[in-house]
Amino acid sequence: MSQFLPELFALDDKVAVIVGGTGELCGAMGEGLAQAGAEVVLVGRSEQKAAARMASIAEKGGKSRFIAADVGSRAALDTMRDEVLSQCGRADILVNGAGVNSPTPALDITEDEFARIIDVNLAGVLRGCQSFATYFLENSVEGSIINLGSISGLNPLSRVFTYSASKGALHNLSRNLAREWAPNRIRVNTLVPGFFPAEQNRKVL
Repeated sequence: MSQFLPELFALDDKVAVIVGGTGELCGAMGEGLAQAGAEVVLVGRSEQKAAARMASIAEKGGKSRFIAADVGSRAALDTMRDEVLSQCGRADILVNGAGVNSPTPALDITEDEFARIIDVNLAGVLRGCQSFATYFLENSVEGSIINLGSISGLNPLSRVFTYSASKGALHNLSRNLAREWAPNRIRVNTLVPGFFPAEQNRKVL
């Protein structure tokens, strides 16, 4: 029994790339993956936020590093992926968790604000999936992709109109990618957290 959990969940010699890893939820996921044995790459825009999370990972005996990237650019994500491969030698797990929110009601939201949220929460995830799936497919890696959805993508919540729309589309996107890449043993799953305090929803709170 003592070896059951390590044998089932151990991620020794695996590399987990966490886009949005400087945030609350994905940062906590990074700590969990590191404790399971994975080398964790936190991807975001704030090296300062990453440093605090990396210190926490190190205190628990884990290994992590930070690479800056913007999900709004496929080229930037490809550059980040190549840097991961250069520094770590491989990539096995991709977590897409970068996201933005807005409390703007449906009648008041502008086209620019709507497009910005959809671009980060939906198109940004697709860019990340395409970038790393290219590597997985070309190198016959049985990779795992985890996309961060939301309970608001399944049930409407007040004051998060555009966020809910983007997450609903994300759930559908993940199912389609899972179907397409399953023959190559690439898993695509959606994690659906409930409502919790985080930087992106402080305005809503």
